Amino acid sequence: MRIHEMNPYLAENKVEESLKCLVEIRNELRKLKPTPFAYHHAAADCIDFYIHTKYWFTAFNYESFKSKVFSLRELGYTKGTLLHVLCAHNSHNIFFIFLDNLDGNAPPKKYNPQYVWGQLNFWERQTIEQPDASLSHSRRGTVALPNIECCYSKQIRDDLKRPYDYATRQELLGLLETKPFNPWTTRWHWNFRFVADIAFVFVCFFFSFLHCNPIHSLLCLLFTLYINRNGKIYGTPWLDAFIDEKEKEKLVTLLNSLKEASVHYAEEETFFSSTLPQTTSREE
Repeated sequence: MRIHEMNPYLAENKVEESLKCLVEIRNELRKLKPTPFAYHHAAADCIDFYIHTKYWFTAFNYESFKSKVFSLRELGYTKGTLLHVLCAHNSHNIFFIFLDNLDGNAPPKKYNPQYVWGQLNFWERQTIEQPDASLSHSRRGTVALPNIECCYSKQIRDDLKRPYDYATRQELLGLLETKPFNPWTTRWHWNFRFVADIAFVFVCFFFSFLHCNPIHSLLCLLFTLYINRNGKIYGTPWLDAFIDEKEKEKLVTLLNSLKEASVHYAEEETFFSSTLPQTTSREE
């Protein structure tokens, strides 16, 4: 995303300042002891993903429409024709249809705003009726980063349902290192729903004015309005490495730093590097 062309007021030093602030927040979250309803360690990892993402993009939402209604007669078929039809669920199963009613109209096909993306993504599966319906799953963690809100429960003392423990974190890091374009499993606590609401605006305003930087507040507001109008923004460090050879080294650095990071876990009081065994000394 060419942010300097989109917003001339967002100078390069502002981007660097924002990244420095994110790094500080990540480091502070690493120091906090997580609880069953506040996964500070997961939030720190999530921020790290955003810090190391260079390229961002949005999906163009086409206007949805329905296909034109037509009859078999309009397609040139004659009464009594036998059609060879492939089964939608198994391409090896073939059955025949005897055309009797040529004037009946089949229901029109609906094309949703992201049908084109779905068709490009699942081009080899010609039997899928709505390819865009499976996009949300295939984008999980591959081209879309999780929403940091999923690291915190909506109500205090309301435990998060899925853990982010040592084993889960190691599983995630292994996936990012060996199969970064495999969708993240729904067994993890991460979710990818993003709605830029008014609460997000107030939080941005609060922290920006706290640091005496009203320009940041205005940018946060503009960003929020942009999200609400254009939908989710996509991008991941591993996608950067795929499209830009220069970003591969940065991805390796990110993965190594995540492996070597000292992490608190909600279920224990120990403080250890994720590359070390769990038998470590107690926190001072």
